[in-house]
Amino acid sequence: YKVQDLVTFGTLNQDMANFIRACVRSRISMVVSGGTGSGKTTTLNVLSNFIPDTERVVTVEDTAELQLRQRNLVSLEARSANVEGRGAVAIRDLVVNALRMRPDRIVV
Repeated sequence: YKVQDLVTFGTLNQDMANFIRACVRSRISMVVSGGTGSGKTTTLNVLSNFIPDTERVVTVEDTAELQLRQRNLVSLEARSANVEGRGAVAIRDLVVNALRMRPDRIVV
């Protein structure tokens, strides 16, 4: 989806879309929250279109759903423990590792 799709769907009006574009380009931290099926992933995918291609983006997810198109993208995914209780990777640990990757942006 593109931002114009969100305007067409009535999710945003054009002023809101312009404001959000300016926020992303100005590197302002944002929180996107909502219930299951409310459009968080779609909104984040649209917002990512405003991130310059020159920036390094690291995503941290419990289940890989984002479909970012940046050239310099690293996607990290949490993992539950195996049947022996080993191998778990928590989101908190992934965020710590993401910070070591010298990102311009982290999307959690």
